[in-house]
Amino acid sequence: MQGLDSAAIQGGRAVPILVHGRAWGGLWYQTRTRAVDYPAVLRELLPWFALSTLLVTGATFLALRRIVLDPVGQLAQGAQRMREGDFTVRLPEATGRDELADLVRSFNAMSRTVESFNQRLSEEVRIATEKARAAEAAAMRERRLAAMGELAAGIAHEINNPLGGLSNAVEDLRRADLPPERRSQYLDLLARGLARIGATVNRLRRFTPRDAPRERVELRAVVQDAIDLVQHRARREGVEIELAESGGPAVVPGRRTSSARRC
Repeated sequence: MQGLDSAAIQGGRAVPILVHGRAWGGLWYQTRTRAVDYPAVLRELLPWFALSTLLVTGATFLALRRIVLDPVGQLAQGAQRMREGDFTVRLPEATGRDELADLVRSFNAMSRTVESFNQRLSEEVRIATEKARAAEAAAMRERRLAAMGELAAGIAHEINNPLGGLSNAVEDLRRADLPPERRSQYLDLLARGLARIGATVNRLRRFTPRDAPRERVELRAVVQDAIDLVQHRARREGVEIELAESGGPAVVPGRRTSSARRC
């Protein structure tokens, strides 16, 4: 049996049936047509379309977050920590060769360089500070030694000055023919000289460090003691020392010269 081309007949299709090359019969059929319900088809396909769109969007977001957003967020956090002074921050480096991976590696290299520079700078600052402190301590020791030398010179003058008169008075007191009134004068001179030496020693003791209870101190007496210790040098240099008080300056007697200076 062999079929030929069909032909449209009475709203249908007719197909001849051949047997051994001769027409034996025919087949007629009619197709049933139906209108497509597009809204129903759309309702059936819409959930699947939304689900597929959601899956594609989620997969794209996860890939974008892993590849772009997370590295960028880590870079931002690392930059914030470096701005706050934490130069030890390091970011996990990716194995890829994209631009973000290169940026992370460059950030870590920069962080290591800055940390090394900060350590060297801190060490140099520490060394410079120690040198400055040592120089300051040496200068302070020199100033103290100079002040102690001046103080020792003043004390020696204050003690040697009456000692000369005392030695002469002792020599005269050994004389058997010394008149009684003269002997009395020499004894008074010895008493005044010893009292002056004692006063100098007492003023010096006030500057000696010692444990003492706290108490109110009259600053005028302390300043006066200091002036007395350097008075001999002031007289020698022609300097007039004034002790200023609330009621006006109190002038400490000193030898005035035409080239006198005030301090």
